[in-house]
Amino acid sequence: MKNMDLITTPSIYQQTEFSKCDSCPARARFRISLITGTLDFCRHHYLANQEKLAVVAINTVEINIEETN
Repeated sequence: MKNMDLITTPSIYQQTEFSKCDSCPARARFRISLITGTLDFCRHHYLANQEKLAVVAINTVEINIEETN
């Protein structure tokens, strides 16, 4: 079984605070769970690294920020 088989369809992760991308100062939109921890990426960096992440990710979820005004 490849690690990619463990990845689920991105689900929604509810979060009340903004997380920053681990590669740039943009708002994180995806949280990737690895054996060693988690990574948060903006859409751009997630898409740029999606193939590499699919090999090592346990789970990938889309972060949904509840915006309150």
